[in-house]
Amino acid sequence: MNQKSCQKSKKRRSKGRTAVATAATLLLIIAAAAILIYKDYFTSDSLKSLFKNEASQESESEPFTYEAGADQVFARAGNGLAVASTTGMQLIDSDGNAVIRQVFSMDIPAVAASKKHCAFYDIGGTTLRLASFDGKYTELDTERPIISVTISSGAYLCVTTEETGYKGKVTVYDVSLTPVYQWFSGSGYVLSAAVGPDNSSLAVLCADGEGGVIRFFSLDSEKERGSFTAPAELFVDLYYMGDGRLCAISENRLVFLNSKGEMVNSFDFGENYLIDYEFSKDFTAVILGKYRSGSEGRLLTVDSNGQVLGEIPLQRDVLSLSAWDRQLLVLYSDSLYLYTQELSEKTVRQGIWRAKKVILREKGDALLLSAYSAELLNLG
Repeated sequence: MNQKSCQKSKKRRSKGRTAVATAATLLLIIAAAAILIYKDYFTSDSLKSLFKNEASQESESEPFTYEAGADQVFARAGNGLAVASTTGMQLIDSDGNAVIRQVFSMDIPAVAASKKHCAFYDIGGTTLRLASFDGKYTELDTERPIISVTISSGAYLCVTTEETGYKGKVTVYDVSLTPVYQWFSGSGYVLSAAVGPDNSSLAVLCADGEGGVIRFFSLDSEKERGSFTAPAELFVDLYYMGDGRLCAISENRLVFLNSKGEMVNSFDFGENYLIDYEFSKDFTAVILGKYRSGSEGRLLTVDSNGQVLGEIPLQRDVLSLSAWDRQLLVLYSDSLYLYTQELSEKTVRQGIWRAKKVILREKGDALLLSAYSAELLNLG
């Protein structure tokens, strides 16, 4: 089974947050790649007129508008918004102005974003498009199918692709799309990779039939710095936190690793299923439940020491999570709650109907997203 099969398997998932099976098989790898690649994915086929009735009264400004398209994917880009769909890409600034809009075809659209740059790509395709808020737009032909893309806080792009004769390749680019580092995987399918906030370290997430492994490198050396192995367990996503520790998540636990791959702390999910999660620089939010589906569960926030900062029971479905600056924004089916990282309530908005996704901006306000527009909501 190759990575392209992993990519195609994701299209069969209607929601990108189904739990990952623990059996150490290639089917497990497929499920892990699906969760990883489409963590922030949602479709809006039935969404035609969001926020024209009940929720419109909550908006403090005219909505940000963008071209509608199938299989939309959204990402926060500073205080702006990146939108990818099967019909192209758009980068919208903090005032709702379209800085860049390009029309082209993508089968499985995806986007990775930082404060100033956004990488748009087609999973399984070979073209990466890098856009910035100063209007610059660059295309890169990767030659081999793209598996995933991440952007570090220092604006280094980490591009994972298939590679003939190997189980994947990771290439690190600077903002001019000049390659600065490459690594080829001879064992273990590469699911994703990330450059650390110091722009000098690299973590690569791999998986095979025996379990998962995270490998660590320095960008100035080809020698592996260290690794973390989890037999019979598959980690599906990773994220560098503000203190430089790497947080990796499986369906069983969170682990926090140093730059040598040594586990510093962990948080076990016990008998609960992982339903949803959201990374931030200061904490990781997880929704755990007794069952794989259903509204009953618990929302927890965990710091890089593996300590629970806050915990609340859930009696309603959570549609979307968004974190920024020690705050967590939670969209329920009928309301919107802004919490501190300890899960103390800061702001509550009732009567938020039919929304599908929310993004907490760096300014402290929020964007409520539909298929064609984003309502700006003041949370103060």
